Amino acid sequence: MPNPLSLEGFHETIAAFLAEKSGNPRAHFGTSTPLMSAGRVDSLLCMELFSFVEELAGARIPTADFRLEKFDTIEGIYQNYFCPYSTKPITSVG
Repeated sequence: MPNPLSLEGFHETIAAFLAEKSGNPRAHFGTSTPLMSAGRVDSLLCMELFSFVEELAGARIPTADFRLEKFDTIEGIYQNYFCPYSTKPITSVG
């Protein structure tokens, strides 16, 4: 099982969260799949996702730091929001 704090583990966790929330458990969300810009995630789900990322990171992410273009893919969320704000050790391998 991948470490949940590696990119691989983060991707699996976020993809499962999005699939469940979208009501389509078979939905595929790759690390570079556009989320908001492609209409796969609406504004309400975006807010839920933001809160979920904060929960995973163990820290509050200042809303002033939110930029849609940086929150549009799972990899972007990991690099721009999870890694910089996480209070937990981050690994580079799964």
